Amino acid sequence: MIMSETNSCHQDLQEVLKKHGIIIQWIPFDFISSDIKQSDSVTILDYRTCVLKLSALIMVALVTYIVKHYPYCPVTVTGNTVYSRVTAITLARFKIPHRFCKGNNRVSYYGTEDGKEIPFEGPSVSFFAGQDNKNMTFTPCDAEQIAEITRHTQVQKLNLMQNSVLHEFGNHTSMKEFFHYPNKIYSPIVKMMPFLSKDLLLVMTASETWLTRKVFIDMVLPLQIKDIVTVLYPIEQVKPLINISDEEDKPVKLIRRAGYIVHDDLTITSFNHEVLDDYYQNECVLYSLRKARPFTHNNIYTIHPFHFPGTWDPFLGIMILTLGIVS
Repeated sequence: MIMSETNSCHQDLQEVLKKHGIIIQWIPFDFISSDIKQSDSVTILDYRTCVLKLSALIMVALVTYIVKHYPYCPVTVTGNTVYSRVTAITLARFKIPHRFCKGNNRVSYYGTEDGKEIPFEGPSVSFFAGQDNKNMTFTPCDAEQIAEITRHTQVQKLNLMQNSVLHEFGNHTSMKEFFHYPNKIYSPIVKMMPFLSKDLLLVMTASETWLTRKVFIDMVLPLQIKDIVTVLYPIEQVKPLINISDEEDKPVKLIRRAGYIVHDDLTITSFNHEVLDDYYQNECVLYSLRKARPFTHNNIYTIHPFHFPGTWDPFLGIMILTLGIVS
């Protein structure tokens, strides 16, 4: 039977929709086909059609309610290493709306055959942020490196992004000031899933939920068999990845060489024992892979040197990729 507009269920539905600001224009009973009006019942096909239309209306109302209920933030960043912090700092400096969440990943240390324990997947932020009265120098990517990164990531106009970063931060900046993140840091993400389409993601923490379009993460899979880890270090003298120096010191030229290899039995051996002394090797060197891993999957971007070709300055590489993606 066809329900009239005086039906209590219909009134209840109208009240719910009105409460949440959803308006549906109902077709008056007089406009229903005369064939149906003259009959006390409808055919199975007509009944199914009515049910499908009503179901569609309810689904539209539900989706509209959800979309209006959850806040929207275009970019979400999550992680615990220095790489996610650099991404969030870049977004904050350029005033790009985003939310930065703590990560569930821990910094892993790998044992090598010569008895060293090295955090290949990324150093902690605390080392860099604790460098009082120290400066860091950005080393720009050359045209060949820009082209290589573009081929691997498919992110365009990276040369323009690099110019924007260097104009905003300058070639030298205070390390303590650079690594200070000025905004709120949210709780770790407990669940993330597509919403309505692959271009929109629903992000859930223990206390908040929001919609986002792009997610930056620094979580990576462990080292795999036959991975070759590359090490960035100066040509002339042993110093860390970036030029941690007093203001009067000149920048050093950096090169990248194969440093470690993962064997079939998962042991890790070094190509160059003399590359860096123990202090810098364990604390602040940023490592890459000779063969970069895939960069993105369904609007989730892995902002980590393992996932883009090696650059002279991985921090600057992360910053220009971040701008290139959100632009």
